[in-house]
Amino acid sequence: MIASQLTIKTICAADLETLATIDADANTEPWSVDDFGHWLEEMIDHPTQFFGVLATCQMTGQPVGHATWTNHARHISLIECVVAKRWRRHGFATAILRHVAGTLTPMRNKIFALAHERNDDGLAFLLACGFKGIGTTPVDKDEADHYAMQYVHAATLPVSVVDGVTIRR
Repeated sequence: MIASQLTIKTICAADLETLATIDADANTEPWSVDDFGHWLEEMIDHPTQFFGVLATCQMTGQPVGHATWTNHARHISLIECVVAKRWRRHGFATAILRHVAGTLTPMRNKIFALAHERNDDGLAFLLACGFKGIGTTPVDKDEADHYAMQYVHAATLPVSVVDGVTIRR
């Protein structure tokens, strides 16, 4: 499978169970159906600020991942970029992130993300996609640190990150 076989669409109410299933498979603290429902309500109430997409593999018709983010005046805050475990290492997360980066503008030219200190795969992925660490912040109850990551300008996002190898366009 390659990421070019991906269909990315805005999430809707019919996707909530699928989003929660993907998140449960991929995260140690997954969002529930209600969490995604709340996010969808925010998207409807604030259509220029809250965004979410579901990615589906065209070849199999299987949902493979999703992303949620918020737009701000000068940056994007990436809330989640998740791919189900069985679909990792196919370039899908990079394609989803490329979609998010495609919403950058000359004035809104940065993406910020937080990555849990124990999320080695997530940290490696963000670093391979050109994010740089800009600090740490304790944000959850176990007092674990999250690394604040920043990406500037979308032109250098790689086409794919597969088994630790970055293929640039």
